[in-house]
This record gives sequence, structure tokens and C-alpha cells, in this order.
Amino acid sequence: MRLIDTVVLVSSINPNDRLHLKSRNYLNAVTSDRQTFVPAPALIEFELELKSHKFDEKERITVFEDLAPFIPKNKVVAQSVTSMAHALTFYLAGMSYFDSLIASMAKEANATVVTTDKAIAKVVKTQW
Repeated sequence: MRLIDTVVLVSSINPNDRLHLKSRNYLNAVTSDRQTFVPAPALIEFELELKSHKFDEKERITVFEDLAPFIPKNKVVAQSVTSMAHALTFYLAGMSYFDSLIASMAKEANATVVTTDKAIAKVVKTQW
């Protein structure tokens, strides 16, 4: 199983980002590869990123509407209670909140996280 990190979502909407093309390929894999999923916390973090970069509500709605065909409902993975507890141990050890959520989901599912994030790479398998 592969889990798409927030960095893929952010890079996929910015054609000027150096990671854009590879991010678009990973995003396309969500619908084409049976084993590629998006963690629900990545979507929440992505929305917060858009908001912090001054995207207004209409722009954020448009971004999510544009992403919807690439991320069907059945390809979004929910956080389990067990992985939430494990996330708190990562968070207490100094990992950022959303990184800890995604890493704990990967650990629980023995999944690889598609990311450039070094903090996540310290605790679970990653690829880029």
C-alpha cells in the first residue's frame, strides 16, 4: 500500500513547483493503482495549507472540485483509533502533528508514504 502525503497535493496544483510533474503522476496513481490511497489527514492539512497561503473560500472550493476526479471517495483512508494513539507518540517525540498522523497510518498498514518529508522517512518507508 502507498499513502500520498500532503506534499504531493500541494505540488500537484502548482505548475511552477519543481515537484509538479512527479506529483501529478503520483496523483494519477490514486485512480489507476489499486494500492495507492490518500490519508484523510493529508486532505485536512492541504486545506489548511491553502488557507494559510491566502486562498479564499471560493478558490479552495475550486481546488478541491478540481482534485475530486483524481481522489475518489473509496481511495481516502480514515485514521483509526489505534493509529491515532500511535500518532501521539510520534508527536510527543517531536514530529509535527500532521506528519505524525500520516506516519502512524503508514506504520499501522505497513504502507509506504509518497513524500519528500525527512521526518516521516525516519519512522516509516517512503518513496519519491
